[in-house]
Amino acid sequence: MAVPTRRRAPESANGQEDAPARWDPIAELERQFARAWGQFLPLVDSTFVPLSDIEETDDAYLVELDLPGAKKDDIEISLSGRRLTVSGQVKETERTGVVRRRTRSQGQFYFEVQFPGDVDEQGVSASLEDGVLTIRVPKASAERPRRIEVS
Repeated sequence: MAVPTRRRAPESANGQEDAPARWDPIAELERQFARAWGQFLPLVDSTFVPLSDIEETDDAYLVELDLPGAKKDDIEISLSGRRLTVSGQVKETERTGVVRRRTRSQGQFYFEVQFPGDVDEQGVSASLEDGVLTIRVPKASAERPRRIEVS
C-alpha cells in the first residue's frame, strides 16, 4: 500500500500558505479498492446491475428486473441448475440536444441469482412489458408443498 504524500499548499494572494490539504483515508481506500478491483474485472465500471424484486410463491420464483429502454432482442437469459443469469445491453438513446443530466442506467447489465431449491428448467418463461422484465421459474415438483388430506 502506498503511503500518501502531502503536496505543498499553494500560496495565497497575500504570500502566505493556505492550510495544507487534508488526507482523507476513506477516499484513499475507495480509490485503491477501485483500482485493484478494476484489474480483475475490467467491465465493472461499464456494467450495471438492474434493480430487482425476487418473490417466492408456493410453485415458482418470480424475478422482476427494471430495464427501461431495453429491447427483448438485447436480453439474454440462461438457467443452469439453480442459477439464473440475465445479461444484455440497454442502448443509449440518440439525442439531438445537449444532455444536461443523466441518471438512468445505460450500457451493459448483468444480474445473477441462485435459488434455494431445485427448479423446473423446462417451464421457465419470460416477458418484457413497460420496461420490466418478468421471469417465472417454476419449482421442481419435489420442492412444491403438497397438501395431505387427513382421512
